Amino acid sequence: MACKVARRFLCGIALGIFPDMPAYTVHEVIFVAFSNLQTLLRQSSSSRQFLLSLPVGIQLRLHERSQFIHTQQELRRHAAFLQQVQRLYSVLP
Repeated sequence: MACKVARRFLCGIALGIFPDMPAYTVHEVIFVAFSNLQTLLRQSSSSRQFLLSLPVGIQLRLHERSQFIHTQQELRRHAAFLQQVQRLYSVLP
């Protein structure tokens, strides 16, 4: 089946990420990318809730990296990395 933007089909990306999904449900998955973190937070309440659930220090670091965060997945990945770094350095003397 050809990829049509109007029907929001995902070609290749969804098939690679969700190989076990039947072909007729692949088009139900939509990836939305925004220009930066602030735009993402304005448009996505779930991203905003996730950000607010994080410690304030992590929130501030994420805002510093705003231009590199375009999706909720990237937001979660950056947050996980920063939390891991924070845990690592809190263990060190």
